[in-house]
Amino acid sequence: MTNSAQLAAISPTTRHDIVCLGCGCLCDDINVEVRDGQIAQLQHACPLGEAWFRQPLPNAAASSPNCWIDGRPASRAEAIAQAAKILTAAQYPLVCGLAHETCEAQSAASAIADRIGGVIDHTADDGDAAAVLALLQAGQASCTLGEMRQRSQTIVFWNCDPARTHPRHFERYSLDAPSESFEGPRRCIVISSTPDNLTAARASLHFPIKPHSDYACFTVLRALRKNIALDAATVLRQTDVPLDRWAELAHEMRAAHYGAIVYGGGLTDTPDARPALQALFAWVRELQIETRCVCLGLRGAGNGLGAENVLASRTGYPLAVDHTQQYPRFGPHHWQTQQLLARGEVDAALAVGEVAVADYSEAAQAHWQSIPRVEMTCRADAEPPAHGVLFRTAIAGLQSRGSTCRMDDVLLPLRPPLATTLPSATVILEQLLKAILK
Repeated sequence: MTNSAQLAAISPTTRHDIVCLGCGCLCDDINVEVRDGQIAQLQHACPLGEAWFRQPLPNAAASSPNCWIDGRPASRAEAIAQAAKILTAAQYPLVCGLAHETCEAQSAASAIADRIGGVIDHTADDGDAAAVLALLQAGQASCTLGEMRQRSQTIVFWNCDPARTHPRHFERYSLDAPSESFEGPRRCIVISSTPDNLTAARASLHFPIKPHSDYACFTVLRALRKNIALDAATVLRQTDVPLDRWAELAHEMRAAHYGAIVYGGGLTDTPDARPALQALFAWVRELQIETRCVCLGLRGAGNGLGAENVLASRTGYPLAVDHTQQYPRFGPHHWQTQQLLARGEVDAALAVGEVAVADYSEAAQAHWQSIPRVEMTCRADAEPPAHGVLFRTAIAGLQSRGSTCRMDDVLLPLRPPLATTLPSATVILEQLLKAILK
């Protein structure tokens, strides 16, 4: 006769209101049916969510080693001891990754960086840091996604394409989301420098602008708000949009009861992203004189915003923090991950989660391979380093608990639908910190 434990193993269980980390929307209404320890069915998940929930799982079988030292299997206690030895012996260690782990893991990693006197950073290049640095210099009038859902009547999508990158953004937070504050359709305006923008199909107004002209566009809009005379030929040459159309947009935003500007990678991943974002934030701030207007950035998958918030709360700075002088120092142009590796300055690394080394320069990749590393990964196909330590960990949000930041700075708790015997990155980092403190 089948006992209760066997019945529990084969009977499907539905877990409700699970958070999806497939994109920055962090939809928290996903229903997950689990059967035989695997995901059988999903409700409310978009294609990105389907891919995230059904990603390959790391092997948690007792017969499979989950810790390695110098490429050979080891016990967790041995791996912790060796990892502590590598990091404390280093003269200039780097703590990196972070962006795909929970806030709790990021906090533990920050404590380790402080203790070992190293640099901690979660960015790969200047593009990752552009919005943060612009925010620090210019400020930002923002809101929660719930406020945008309830109050925004005019929404501008600036060089982003949520129809492709954040498929449920419309239904949950913007164009198609019901509001208790007003009735009727929202006004949709799309500004894009790419010809294949899917969101443009929903637009009341569409502005196909010249690539990398965002700063010029915001400058035109700020000038129009202040009634400064502009040369129409110059505006057209610099932006590919006639001046009278910019005047139409400026009037729309000044007349809007509540406007929201949503920007994305088409703006932040450009060479002039930082000054362009500063100009955007300044324009939105100036619009507050006449109306209510906010702006929000579309974040991708992961918890990069959580890393910024955790580091800011612990050190006072959101990225590229150096602890070598026994107090935190901020160096966004000196201590970003790829820059440190390319210059060959660090002599050991603690990688918490995935580090996109393949996207780095050749010099940075070569130095990464040459230094001892302590890596924590949930990738099923991860190869242990030839010199260093690797810990295989549970997937945050899918197999382990914690919290993560939505793209509007709202902290959400993660309730994993799947069980595993693998430890979370938080557990490993806390054990590693204890070993370092001995």
